[in-house]
Amino acid sequence: MKIDRIFLAAGLAVLLFCAGLRAAPTTAYDAEMAASGWLKSSVQPLGVNLGRRVKSVETFAGPGGGALYYIVYLKPSGFVIVSADDSVEPIIGFADDGTYDPSSDNPLGALVAGDLEGRVDSAGNTFGLMMSLGADLPDSPRGKWRRFIDLAQNPADGYSLMGLTCVGDIRVLPLVQSKWSQATACGEHTYNYYTPENYPCGCMATAMAQLMRYYEYPAVPIGVHEFTIEVAGLSGQTVHTRGGDGLGGPYNWTEMVLRPESNCAALSETQRQAIGAVCYDAGVAVGMNFNPTGSGAFLADAKDALVTTFQFENAVMGYNFGLDIHAGVNDMINPNLDAGAPVILAILNVSDVNGAHAVICDGYGYDSSTLYHHLNMGWQGIDDVWYNLPDIDGARGSYTTVFGCIYNIFPSGKGEIVSGRVLGPGGFPIANARVFAEPSGRVHLSAMTNDRGIYVLDNLKSNLVYTLEPRADGYTFSDAGVNVSV
Repeated sequence: MKIDRIFLAAGLAVLLFCAGLRAAPTTAYDAEMAASGWLKSSVQPLGVNLGRRVKSVETFAGPGGGALYYIVYLKPSGFVIVSADDSVEPIIGFADDGTYDPSSDNPLGALVAGDLEGRVDSAGNTFGLMMSLGADLPDSPRGKWRRFIDLAQNPADGYSLMGLTCVGDIRVLPLVQSKWSQATACGEHTYNYYTPENYPCGCMATAMAQLMRYYEYPAVPIGVHEFTIEVAGLSGQTVHTRGGDGLGGPYNWTEMVLRPESNCAALSETQRQAIGAVCYDAGVAVGMNFNPTGSGAFLADAKDALVTTFQFENAVMGYNFGLDIHAGVNDMINPNLDAGAPVILAILNVSDVNGAHAVICDGYGYDSSTLYHHLNMGWQGIDDVWYNLPDIDGARGSYTTVFGCIYNIFPSGKGEIVSGRVLGPGGFPIANARVFAEPSGRVHLSAMTNDRGIYVLDNLKSNLVYTLEPRADGYTFSDAGVNVSV
């Protein structure tokens, strides 16, 4: 099935790649060794049960014909995405099951192909600078390549050998537990139950529906609203939202099973209708272009639909005129995930510069000092992955992979989020510490840290400077506090 897509405004997504000095390309054997060494250093990366042995390595070429990245399949299950250049982070992502689909119609295939091509080109353009800044340091990409390969080639099989064991740092486990898709479940119309001609509901509709299922919101009737959609190229067709009963009533959240494919014998028509209703409404509310091979909508329409049709009090869209939103995306994502609020990301389809994929980002953590985010691909759980999202300096070229983000999606409350961690002298997290935030002329706001030392202050007003001061029994902190601008 062709993946549904969201649309880019025409003329806003042009990929420009410049030639530059490259670092050393890697081989399939290097990729196998790097994955094997990484598995030795991370017994259970971010809590994921990956196979411990390499089954096979598949090579994927870039536009010039050389290796761009490798998929290292594991025994008994799982795969690791490994770059093909030692100037790039070696372990790009990993999943505990499934088979990798390189097609640009698949959201993971589109992400990996576009991302790795941009990363390698960007690394080539900056390689001279990297050499002068310590590209071989242990936490640099080349340092990790060397460390993982050395560990794989060491004849000892102990994970604690030479102090090389790396403890994963899970900050937020995946929040969204649903594993939904865009058409059928167990061979029966489900997500497309009510769509015109039972066409796929669209990746944006699936992302929105899974997010609403996570919150079980809206909790009240949405009413009957009129929208215009396009079906198989015929525009101007008028449709109306259904709600949970066909008359705009409340959705039946309890009937929306999280993983329909996990027990096909128990999947009822009532359950399929309940899921289909919210997917259909999400699609029509964004003016979906329904087609048999894939349905599409605009990112901005999804943000608007959440706060109008579906009654969320707040949603913000981060966008950079069709270009990648670069390092700023982590500042959009991580505080939201700390607050238990998933976000929606837009990923460019490299084979169609006017199209893209929508996925949910709902968890994050560090492994071997590398930041990974958990992505729910909206593909029945297939290809859900922990992925090292690109962090490319936009000043060094036009690089487009993650070009949009809908964040600060709140059923109630508005404003900004500030989050962080309170750590002890040895760098360990302090639980149950209270962090006070005091803007000038206002009373104290405060939040408690969780078991990972994370605090979250939400519903903050913009354009203010807050002074953060932690307090915890048995600890003394600096009197200066920390100033944060929001």
